[in-house]
Amino acid sequence: MRRYVKPVLLSIAASTLALVLLPVAIPSSRDYAPDNPYWNGFTRLAGIVNATFKNAGETVLDPGLTILFIIGPEENITDSHVSLVKAFLENGGTVVLMDETGVSNRLLESLNIDIKIGNRPMLDPVFYEGSWRLPKTTGLKSWMSSAGEIVMNTPSTLEPGLNTMVIAYSSPFSFLDLNGDGEYTSGEPSGPFPVAAEAAFSRGRIIVFTDSSMFLNSMVEKGGNMKLLKNIVGDGVMVVDTSLWQTQPRDSLKKVSSMLLQTVSTPEARYAAAIMLAAAAYVWASSTRPRGEVGELQQVLEKHPDWNPELLKALEEARRNVLQ
Repeated sequence: MRRYVKPVLLSIAASTLALVLLPVAIPSSRDYAPDNPYWNGFTRLAGIVNATFKNAGETVLDPGLTILFIIGPEENITDSHVSLVKAFLENGGTVVLMDETGVSNRLLESLNIDIKIGNRPMLDPVFYEGSWRLPKTTGLKSWMSSAGEIVMNTPSTLEPGLNTMVIAYSSPFSFLDLNGDGEYTSGEPSGPFPVAAEAAFSRGRIIVFTDSSMFLNSMVEKGGNMKLLKNIVGDGVMVVDTSLWQTQPRDSLKKVSSMLLQTVSTPEARYAAAIMLAAAAYVWASSTRPRGEVGELQQVLEKHPDWNPELLKALEEARRNVLQ
């Protein structure tokens, strides 16, 4: 049985190490993840403006310093989240809402902000970059005008109301792809459409974009997107609210793995690990030591209990002397 101890221990150790390290070491592939280096991630954004990603409900936000981004919300917006955003705005904060699905309308309605986000894709066959689904928006107003043009990724449109200011329009050639065929069909609404607007709220303001993808790794360097991002953040601190994203199994596993790694990095854990390693090394050495006089003699005597152990010991000693 002893010959199986080593491979079994190695398998257990390797499996445990893999379970702890792999979720942390392998990059995420989920949309908007700060550790996702692929086209749909936010690694570049995090580096450009040193953005942080937090659950806004579990974070103390400084309205005078923080720019709160709500990007691509997936979960239902609760009353508690509405209250959090409302308090942040009332204290002078800036909220940037980026959504092309209309999920955020619940938040806008609850705040009595007269902006409604549509959920139909807007394409442009004339002003685009690489694809009709990447329309260029050149009708920038107010503080956005310095960005020149922004490139959006399958945006929708919005309906502005009273006390709101449209700050970006699509071109007159844009259209809403109501049937989803990627082509203009007679009767489909044509532009220009409002694609960004802002509204004051108490001492703060909210900026709404009908596209959650403008600052992805694949988009942030297109057109004036990067300049627009820097204009919005300015000298403030960009905080991306993660509380409205659906939790994926890998996210939970990564959180547990990170907690384990933080735990084992404490002095107490290091001392305990050193003791455990020493004990394991002793057991390992005991279970895998070369068969010497005790091991071989014991095996021979188990097979031939009537043989003389003293004579066998002397023979073993003589054999050692000859081999040396």
